[in-house]
Amino acid sequence: MLLIYAAGVVLTSLITVPNWPWFNKHPLTWLEPVEAERHPKPEKPVAPVGKKKSTKQK
Repeated sequence: MLLIYAAGVVLTSLITVPNWPWFNKHPLTWLEPVEAERHPKPEKPVAPVGKKKSTKQK
């Protein structure tokens, strides 16, 4: 089991660590800082925080 795990780690490292040319075939274009300020990220709506009333009757 340990040998199979080690082989998987080595294989994964050989695939991901070197700078292979196919990783750069379709590079991402990032926004410039000024352009990013014009298009801010949408904010997630915040749910109101409050205590829930207990429904237990004594």
